[in-house]
Amino acid sequence: MCLFSGQPSEAAGHDPDIHFTRISIDAGLSQSTIFSIAQDRTGNMWFATYDGVNRYDGYGFTVYQNQIGDTTSIADDIIRTLCADKSGRIWVGTASGLSFYDEDMDIFRNFAYKGIPSAVNVIYPLSESMLLVALDDRMSVFDMEKRTFRDDVLPVSMLPMKATAVTSSEGKFYVGTDAGELYVYEPEENTVYAMHEFVHGGGAVYSHFCLKTAGICM
Repeated sequence: MCLFSGQPSEAAGHDPDIHFTRISIDAGLSQSTIFSIAQDRTGNMWFATYDGVNRYDGYGFTVYQNQIGDTTSIADDIIRTLCADKSGRIWVGTASGLSFYDEDMDIFRNFAYKGIPSAVNVIYPLSESMLLVALDDRMSVFDMEKRTFRDDVLPVSMLPMKATAVTSSEGKFYVGTDAGELYVYEPEENTVYAMHEFVHGGGAVYSHFCLKTAGICM
């Protein structure tokens, strides 16, 4: 894993002053393959691996793994995704459900859709109080205030989607699926529609981001 830091050069025409630092399992990282990265409100970096979630404070790692019989440990060691909500709190998508890191207690609070452990592949802030959550076989919304999953927020046609990536821009949410399709969800209108002009070479859409001047990049 490489971390970079730096700042733009004030001199026109000069390359930005960027430095990379390599951090490996020798420094305490639980596994060398990173599936997702997030930063919490205190500046800690979080890394998703298939051997627990790793918190890095700039000096060393704290590794959180499932402890059998301990309901305050993370739901599973296989971490699919990470998300910082609009308050900078960390949510973790595991192979067995959704986990929330309680920084005050240094524990995890775990949630399963309808009480059944199911892999969480994507988490994305929908509002100050809600998260858009993609499970293996459907989409749902997690109400952070009520601490429960809700199927009455999204349009019915979105619920069976197998989402693999989500991003947003100007109030619209772009959802990529395992079939290589791209949909646009507009919460204010409670509508969802396919971007038929989207051309994809096949396979799932695993990552995308928004460019203010050039649309969506995949």
